[in-house]
Amino acid sequence: MTYPRSDCNYIPVSQHEDGAKIIAALQKLSHLSKAANAVEPRIRSKAFNDAKITAHHAIIPTGVPAENLDEKEQQIYDLIAQRYLVQFATPFVYEQTNFTLKAGDEKLTGSGRKIIDEGFRAIEKDEEEKPDAESNMSLPALSEGDKPERRELSIPEKKTTPPKRFTEGTLIAAMTNIWRFVAADNPNREKLKETKGIGTPATRDTIIAELLATEIKGKPMIPCLEKKKKELVPTEFGIKLIENVDQTLTVPDTTAEMEYALTEIAQKKKTLGAYIDEVIDVVNANIKFAESRKFPLYVTEDAPLCPICKKGALLKKYSPKLEKHFYICSDEACIAADGRKMFYEADQKGNPIIERCPECETVLRRLNGKNGAFWLCVKCSKTYNDKDGRPALKRD
Repeated sequence: MTYPRSDCNYIPVSQHEDGAKIIAALQKLSHLSKAANAVEPRIRSKAFNDAKITAHHAIIPTGVPAENLDEKEQQIYDLIAQRYLVQFATPFVYEQTNFTLKAGDEKLTGSGRKIIDEGFRAIEKDEEEKPDAESNMSLPALSEGDKPERRELSIPEKKTTPPKRFTEGTLIAAMTNIWRFVAADNPNREKLKETKGIGTPATRDTIIAELLATEIKGKPMIPCLEKKKKELVPTEFGIKLIENVDQTLTVPDTTAEMEYALTEIAQKKKTLGAYIDEVIDVVNANIKFAESRKFPLYVTEDAPLCPICKKGALLKKYSPKLEKHFYICSDEACIAADGRKMFYEADQKGNPIIERCPECETVLRRLNGKNGAFWLCVKCSKTYNDKDGRPALKRD
């Protein structure tokens, strides 16, 4: 197949003449031969459109036999081949009957279809393009003035249900068609249609993986999403993050405006310098907004209780400067006996090291002196040597 990292749905007109050769190659594949023999190479669908070509054209078979594919690879190849064959198939033809029934002062409408020719649907049936159950029902012969047979009627009581949570698959589809989640009167809706959503086929799964990540490059991360069975569920941290950033970062409009600006630059309708100035203004506005907010600390259910205030929880942090983890109390008002915030070292297992003075039971603070690390009681000022990251409570 051709270059795979493309989200374009169009093929150059010049490649239409290659159709006969590619179709002939697909006819030799037993599971695709029926579909390949049913198409007509002379037919040219709307997918052949030079004006719609972007950096790369649509993914299509090349005519070279696909060999030694595993099950998933074969399924992907078959999808690409079937979609290509559809471009040379006859139209789907059906006869539709619409009718209106009068019941008292009410008018009820309905419809039914009679399929004349399956056409391209015989090769590939898109779930979204299938007619609903009512429009696909066969109808009895109807004439104007007919009186339908009266049957027993009932009004069932039901409650509306919330939308289903996203799975990775449905979220990628939503990111691709994000315009569907934008209000009809929003001018950015059409822009998002043109820009083909958030991210690219090569980056959308990476974006989701980063939202699920608990660790990146060896550093612990608090995930914004968690997976429950197949469903993606926002974490408390993810919800708080959305609540505490500028709204422009939480709606797809920003993507639409940025992608549209890049298109205008490519078309020489906007200069790169003007666009960079706009981006700088947006970044500065978001920084200013963030500085005006107080982002709440995220406390996990298993976080240990602070040994000093007994109210806050110890939160695990990472210091890029020291390249190590440490713990700090979630309660900003919590201070040690010396009036300063207490930081707790992490042991080899990543747990906080909490040591108390044997004289007064005050939590010890680990410090670095001229002769190396030592432990200090911030209340009675007694000191203890450091031994493998812990205080030597018996004086050497």
